[in-house]
Amino acid sequence: MNSPGPVQGAFRFGDAGDQPIVGDWNGDRADTPGIHRGDRFYFSNTYAPAMGVDAAYIYGAPNDGVVIGDWDGNGTDEPALHRDDRFYAGDGNGGVKAAFTFGVASDRGVAGRFAAGTTDVVGLVRG
Repeated sequence: MNSPGPVQGAFRFGDAGDQPIVGDWNGDRADTPGIHRGDRFYFSNTYAPAMGVDAAYIYGAPNDGVVIGDWDGNGTDEPALHRDDRFYAGDGNGGVKAAFTFGVASDRGVAGRFAAGTTDVVGLVRG
């Protein structure tokens, strides 16, 4: 649980204007930073003042929304893209694992384990 107090650590990763994302990219049960920049994703598996990119790939289009989750229960998180009323769940290598229609174009996607299970699912925020 978070509580008031001093900053626990600081690091730099990415550029101004990048969209920060967080997930367990390597299956070690620890969330670490990533960034979404246009149609590119960059991931780090550590928090360190001089951390670097551990994985990167091109996926989607620059204006796609991004939702992070473990879509297949393998213990690693991957980005899913939200474009209009379609979601494209990633395979962790820049490819599409599954695509489906859900909601309307103005909805915002969120991810979570909303029921018992081993995979994350997409939810929607509307309004």
